[in-house]
Amino acid sequence: MKITCPQCGFARTVDDEILPPRAVMATCPKCAHRFKFRDRPPQSEPAADPNLQEETSELQTQTVSPSAEAAPGPRPVPQPEPAAEEDLWENLEALSEGQEDAHQDHEPEASTPPAWEKSGAAPVQAFAQTVLDVLSDPRRFFSSMLIRRELLKPLLFLLLIVEAVALSRVVWQMLDILPPGVMMDGFGQNTQAVLALIVYPLQAAVAFFLDVGVNHLLLRVFNADSKGFSGTFRAAAYSSVPLLFLVVPYIGLPIGLIGFMVYKFFGFKYVHRAGTQQVLAVLTIPILLGLIGLVLMILLFRNTPVV
Repeated sequence: MKITCPQCGFARTVDDEILPPRAVMATCPKCAHRFKFRDRPPQSEPAADPNLQEETSELQTQTVSPSAEAAPGPRPVPQPEPAAEEDLWENLEALSEGQEDAHQDHEPEASTPPAWEKSGAAPVQAFAQTVLDVLSDPRRFFSSMLIRRELLKPLLFLLLIVEAVALSRVVWQMLDILPPGVMMDGFGQNTQAVLALIVYPLQAAVAFFLDVGVNHLLLRVFNADSKGFSGTFRAAAYSSVPLLFLVVPYIGLPIGLIGFMVYKFFGFKYVHRAGTQQVLAVLTIPILLGLIGLVLMILLFRNTPVV
């Protein structure tokens, strides 16, 4: 069953088997509008008590004397009280199609800021604690993360990771383990090191903003942006923790990029309370479009004559 909020259009596809049998009302987790999403299921009449029927028939066959008071009539069969309508206040945002134990998977937790964003914390210790929290339990980290409008701290967290990767690349290039970048070829080692620590973070920041913008646009298309752009930005920023594997030459690149995609999946899923299929679509569509664009560029330059 697809449940759609008539106020804002927020929708969820819910398996009928996991819906409470008496649930007829729902409150949208996005705009808090309460609405009726189906009619109450028909309830079967309660079976009559055979002992009560036998007692009633005996009372009807008794002979009453003229002086006796009128015998009381048969006892009325007690009617069950009408069941209260169950309201899917938080269940609506938790249920998703084909997902086992959906209530437990999206169980809301108390919102707390990451260690990196807590005031008064030592920067190095807070950074290390946030990295450990993300890697050890991404579901708990993202589902309980406090979403604020301020984006500076998550951006600084991302830039620290990028700077760590850039510094490691400089070290490996000085040791001739990694070749210099395309833009750095022709410069001395000292100049390459300075440029790498400046240019590489700028390139990564621009690419990050473009990636987050595309992801958030797709989340809006699939009605899965319940926490707004701030939620998408924070989920992507803290999902960059696996990029620290890029400090390891060669093998760190695939591990870091795959880990970044996996943790970004967890981030979007638990920050926005989105469905699995929605998040997969948000992550795979840009990759497919990028591959198509790359193939078209290769074919275009391949057919272009060299002057």
